[in-house]
Amino acid sequence: KFMPHFNGPYKIVLANPGTSTYMLDMPAHTNILPTFHASELKGHIQNDKDLYPSREQKWPKPFITTSGAEEWEIEKIIE
Repeated sequence: KFMPHFNGPYKIVLANPGTSTYMLDMPAHTNILPTFHASELKGHIQNDKDLYPSREQKWPKPFITTSGAEEWEIEKIIE
């Protein structure tokens, strides 16, 4: 429920048109297999900051734990 529908963008490192699958260059810490069917992928369109300055998303910086994992602090849960 709280997970993002899409994550990325990631570069395509291998395309297999015969099976419509693509391998993405994903960070190892995601623990997700990097091969996806074309129906699961969405194209990335870079934001034009001059035309749409309010669309720029400011993501909070994660805390890096002693094991090297990224964590974020939740301020509040909105119902």
